[in-house]
Amino acid sequence: MTAIGHVVRLMNLTIGTSETVECAVTACDLVPSFSTVTSTVACPDGTISDAGPTSWSFNVTANVDAGATSFSTYLEENDGDVVAVEWVPDPVNHPTRARLFSVIVKPMNEGHPVGSFASGSVSLPVQGRPTWGTPTP
Repeated sequence: MTAIGHVVRLMNLTIGTSETVECAVTACDLVPSFSTVTSTVACPDGTISDAGPTSWSFNVTANVDAGATSFSTYLEENDGDVVAVEWVPDPVNHPTRARLFSVIVKPMNEGHPVGSFASGSVSLPVQGRPTWGTPTP
């Protein structure tokens, strides 16, 4: 089997009507979460397990800018809104493959250490299930 993978050098990301999101973003993670239940039973197989429904979150880490049109300002001003996300994680090798989903907007935490880039992160709850689609031209 041929090895696969890519170094992230570029991504396209639109969250709602925010401007220049990918120019602030340093990392994105689409994260599934689910609970499992296991029971130990008195038979040769010993245990049975079941998994609950999957929920998703979209974790974004970004540089922070106090500007009126910055990503961090957009998140604060639209807290609680449900907005569409279009994320093309690899526009170099797979420019026609986008992750499409909706999130509940929440503000990001912010860190402003002296001598470093101001940055923050946020975990946005995904509504429903992410799908693969074609990016908007």
